[in-house]
Amino acid sequence: MINLKGMEIYISRGDTALIDIDLSGDVLPEGTTALVTVSRKPGADRALWEKTIAVQNGSVELSLQSADTDYSPRVYWWDLRLKTPDGQVQTPFPPQPFEILEVVGDVGE
Repeated sequence: MINLKGMEIYISRGDTALIDIDLSGDVLPEGTTALVTVSRKPGADRALWEKTIAVQNGSVELSLQSADTDYSPRVYWWDLRLKTPDGQVQTPFPPQPFEILEVVGDVGE
């Protein structure tokens, strides 16, 4: 189960998802990349994981695998930074909640 409320992400532990992040309001040069990070708290020194993704047609396609959401249920924080080919970095919004929800049962192997 995944639930998106604005920029807040709620997902069941161990689930997968494909999230399209629309950046069409920003004019971004070709070759811009996005760094998506999930941390225990905003401003943490170390991330649980990070993904570098190409910005294509004004959007970023974030693919969440089971390992990306297989953490203890609680609120984590995600953010996105954009890096243009000339090295400029933009942070389009402050860190947002990324909540892992508890699930009941085990899907087995």
